[in-house]
Amino acid sequence: MARKEEQVLSALRGVLDGIADVSVFREPDQEIEAAPGDRVLVLRDGDPIGEPEMELSGGGYTVEQEARVEAYVAEEDGTDPQTALDGLLADLASALAAAGGLGGLAELVEPQPPREPEAFTATATNPVRGREVPVVITFDTDSLL
Repeated sequence: MARKEEQVLSALRGVLDGIADVSVFREPDQEIEAAPGDRVLVLRDGDPIGEPEMELSGGGYTVEQEARVEAYVAEEDGTDPQTALDGLLADLASALAAAGGLGGLAELVEPQPPREPEAFTATATNPVRGREVPVVITFDTDSLL
């Protein structure tokens, strides 16, 4: 059986896969080539936030993890790239809101305000616009391994 962290991140990947007309990648090891008009999401597993809290009853732990979703659009002739990126971010927000607790795996899935990505993972012949959306996921686990 997969670790709880992996179950949570796989469920988040499933939510992203459910967004229409989007290519989704998780922790790619190379740049992604995007064609004009492509919408791309890259899931980064991220890191735990602070130390896990030990539950007094049952001996489990509550973990907060900050995953990151990079959202990219490759500019296409005749379309406003900012409008295309805003549309992708709106679709992402709707999908995360509908996901609730990732099928009972998480207590809370909380997207944070978008920011500039640290580095662009997507490249294209046309310019690429992108934002990074931190997603704080709170979940309980019996083991920190």
